[in-house]
Amino acid sequence: MFGSQLFDGIEEEQKEKIIVNVEHSLKPFLYENGVWLADYKRIRVFGIKE
Repeated sequence: MFGSQLFDGIEEEQKEKIIVNVEHSLKPFLYENGVWLADYKRIRVFGIKE
């Protein structure tokens, strides 16, 4: 929703793999009683320019 520019230049197939991986990683922490929680304090994003 808010980070679409983070995927600029990335192929759709790779983008989907990234999203699935992130969801899988966060689910134990941010998914409770069948709903996702928006917890801005736990979501950390960093980038590495190569």
